[in-house]
Amino acid sequence: LGAGGMGEVWLVQEEKTGKKFALKTMLPQVAADQQAKGSFLREALLSEALDHKNVIKVYKTGCESGVFFILMELCEGGSVDKYMERFGGRLPLDVATYIMLQVLEGLEYAHNAKVTVECEDGKRNAKGVVHRDFKPGNIFLADDSKYPVAKVADFGLAKAFETAGLSKHTRTG
Repeated sequence: LGAGGMGEVWLVQEEKTGKKFALKTMLPQVAADQQAKGSFLREALLSEALDHKNVIKVYKTGCESGVFFILMELCEGGSVDKYMERFGGRLPLDVATYIMLQVLEGLEYAHNAKVTVECEDGKRNAKGVVHRDFKPGNIFLADDSKYPVAKVADFGLAKAFETAGLSKHTRTG
């Protein structure tokens, strides 16, 4: 379905039910880097803790045969940046408003969610997650209708408000 600097996203199907999912896997060469692995695992931990209709649902995370993964819901409509291409790069105002109001609900939920985060001195409970990589490519659509359900995705750079500065997750660039 897609690839980035840290991993690839695959379309997978459960054999028993036929249900389709998106499976994000970490590239093996990236997994060797402890900081990159920490970022992927942080995304997995934060994403699993979030449960809202406008945030991508994560079903399972882990490591199997040395491959780190995040199993999540499949959004058949793809990302908003791809959706925008169908409209020549700009969405009609009614569609853009419809999508953004949903995304704002998802972000508002994340900003107040209770999560567990990894800090230098161990795990801590915290309230509120800021996304830090918000863009059309990280907003996904449940289907390709004119008014689809929009969902915020990719919390790989996210930080919990209450532990900001304790994770050493910020770097220049």
